[in-house]
Amino acid sequence: MQEHFHFTTDPAKLQKQYAAIFCFVSAQLSLIQMYLHRRNRHLVKQEDEVVMAVHLLGKLLGFSSERAWHRFVTGNL
Repeated sequence: MQEHFHFTTDPAKLQKQYAAIFCFVSAQLSLIQMYLHRRNRHLVKQEDEVVMAVHLLGKLLGFSSERAWHRFVTGNL
């Protein structure tokens, strides 16, 4: 059991980090939104800002793969 990773960071701090990243990403994405020509926008399950913010938060916490980040989130958050 000693080899298992235990999450010690306060969830409120993590939420503040996510909120800051989300605000930054949404501000930057709104500047380039007119240049993005995407099809099938009606099939979107999550907005682009949310996906980018979650991905950046995972990278900032040190996760190198999407699978490891997903496993961590489902296990600890």
